[in-house]
Amino acid sequence: MADKEYYSIGKGEIRQDAALKVTGAALYSTDIHPKGMVYGKILGSPIPHGIIKSIDISEAEKLPGVVAVVTGEDGPDHPTVGGYLTDKFIMCRVGDKVRCVGDPVVAVAATSEQIAEAACKLIKVEYEPLPYVLDPEEAYKEDCPAIVHDDVQSYKRLDLHGVAHSFDRKHPNQAIKRRVRHCDQFGLNPDDYATPEEYDAAFGAKFDEVYENAYLKLPEQRYEFPRVSHCFMEPHVTVVEPLTDGGIEVWASEQGGRLVKYSMSAAFGLKPSDFHMHVPFMGGGFGGKDDCPVTGPCIMLALKSHRPSLASRSA
Repeated sequence: MADKEYYSIGKGEIRQDAALKVTGAALYSTDIHPKGMVYGKILGSPIPHGIIKSIDISEAEKLPGVVAVVTGEDGPDHPTVGGYLTDKFIMCRVGDKVRCVGDPVVAVAATSEQIAEAACKLIKVEYEPLPYVLDPEEAYKEDCPAIVHDDVQSYKRLDLHGVAHSFDRKHPNQAIKRRVRHCDQFGLNPDDYATPEEYDAAFGAKFDEVYENAYLKLPEQRYEFPRVSHCFMEPHVTVVEPLTDGGIEVWASEQGGRLVKYSMSAAFGLKPSDFHMHVPFMGGGFGGKDDCPVTGPCIMLALKSHRPSLASRSA
């Protein structure tokens, strides 16, 4: 029998994007510079938990070279977005609760990055600090003094990969509790979100019975892992250009582009067909770019300044 000729196996194939990358011809999001583009910087919360009492942007607006300054008041009426849960602020408003260091509070667009950074230093934000915990064991407790999301039950939820989510009322800081979606055999409607009590009633005895008779039992252990980072070379970055027909052109370092396109178009009241999403070459992602947290503030800057805007994280 003659050796079979394969298309790629056993051959030294050259990546289709290799020449573009090694010659510098590949364009990344930061290489997209529409005419008249301004540079955005985002001022984040310096505290992990607290309520915004006041925001003063007057001095930043006076700085020469500043084109636009936006707060949550300039954003959409429904200012939260997210993947599994709509739990992230596009931009926090006065009276809102910041929930982590870096929660976006104000964004500035200027003719240079240096001017935008200088303007951020002129912004005055008053916070009412709230208790916070750094130990996940403490955060998991029913009587934890710091509840991150007081109204988490009202958030929109996303079913993904055949798994549904519900909320554990005994542990209010546990936002997502997973269960197998196809549970009609246990007397639960697979389209409903069951309570923890319903879980116990529907699954408890049957699971124990199956487990006791199982040929192979998986041991249960507790595992702890240190903090990790995706460590992609390119930070999160977005470029937004407002269009004359009311739509927007968006270039973002986001894996796939769908989450940004549909979540942001819904938040800003745009039809998906008016949200023209592009994903150029991307400098790594590894799951860390399923979303692009600078896109919302960048859209706000572009719409207020009526100019193309670029926003990125420094790391």
